[in-house]
Amino acid sequence: MLYPLSYRRAAGTLGPAGRPPSRRRFDGADAPTLPGRGAVALRARGVIGLRGAGAGSSGVGPARPSVRIPTRFSRRTLIHRGASRESAGDPSGAPAVRRPRAGAEGQDGRQAPGTAAWGETDVARDVVVVGSVNADLIVQVERHPHPGETLLGHTSSVLPGGKGANQAVAAARLGAEVALVAAVGDDVNAGIALAGLRDAGVDLDHVTAVDAPTGLAVVTLADDAENTIVVVPGANASVSPRLVDAAADLIAGARVCVVQAEIPLATVAHVARVAAAGGTRLLLNVAPAAELPTETVRAADPLVVNEHEAAILLGRRDREPADAAAELAALGVRSVVVTLGAGGVVGIEDGEAWSLPARRVDALDTTGAGDAFVGALAAGIADGLPVRQAAALATRVAAASVTRLGAQPSYPWQGDDLP
Repeated sequence: MLYPLSYRRAAGTLGPAGRPPSRRRFDGADAPTLPGRGAVALRARGVIGLRGAGAGSSGVGPARPSVRIPTRFSRRTLIHRGASRESAGDPSGAPAVRRPRAGAEGQDGRQAPGTAAWGETDVARDVVVVGSVNADLIVQVERHPHPGETLLGHTSSVLPGGKGANQAVAAARLGAEVALVAAVGDDVNAGIALAGLRDAGVDLDHVTAVDAPTGLAVVTLADDAENTIVVVPGANASVSPRLVDAAADLIAGARVCVVQAEIPLATVAHVARVAAAGGTRLLLNVAPAAELPTETVRAADPLVVNEHEAAILLGRRDREPADAAAELAALGVRSVVVTLGAGGVVGIEDGEAWSLPARRVDALDTTGAGDAFVGALAAGIADGLPVRQAAALATRVAAASVTRLGAQPSYPWQGDDLP
């Protein structure tokens, strides 16, 4: 049985939204861009497949002055953690204020995330994410166990996660108006999984509760900051083309639609078609491992892959990253972003190649760093930045995220300093 998940129901049965993480300055230095996991493979019969998985890497380097997240999205009042932040507004100095509908305010006076139905506000969403929502069970260990070996862990915690939810939170914390199309179970983990989304102000009207457990990711985090992750999809398997069709107007009204491969692949392909029909730009992050039709990949603008995914996609590993990006673009993809870990980022847009250096920090936890990159990239593109400039912001956001434990709790807010 499928039924809409309203904030009131969620608050009553799934628990209140979690408290926001404490704010602090990121005093880092250069940090790598850490892409999502997975690898893309070009196959015959018009199908692009994905094989393998690779963890992000982190680097350490000399300290650089931190930079503050640009105050963008100046068309509205931004509401974060109970305090509204007036944006710069238009040149006349009068910002357009998004006002919540009557009765939608929480006890602290702010709008309760997930209560503003589509069409009931004057502001369309900058970003719509179609993707997964998980609870992340994080176990910290000294090192990863060998096959058949049992180790004692340091600590364990359960935090909100899922590639779709992570990317939505990353974009929303930077000030973008974000909506999520997803599914969760009717269980305790749903409250945990949705807490970060509510806190960031993500529109949850198209999040549906289903008769299945909420998605779960079991993350083993070693002292060297490398992790292994096993994902049990659960309710994410219920994110169907029918749910996407129900959100077609929402997607058509957005500047950018983001999708990944932690939901059924038929749905990923359908999202690409719905976005194209609505004239909405598609950001396709093909991770984790999956198979997608060639036309789905060609619809991406941008396609985001890491260097290993790019090599497998092209069927050869002897290409320099910039050449790999150019060859991917030659397949018919308008813009491509290839992340290189400690090597930085290279890309191409409308035939123009570019590159960015890595940012380095002392990494604590790389979980969700690739999603931080994608969410920030989507937010920048939605605000009108060229892909290169949006990637420059995304690189810093991903760098900041690896300095804290967890995925969503590690993502910086608009106005925070970045490496």
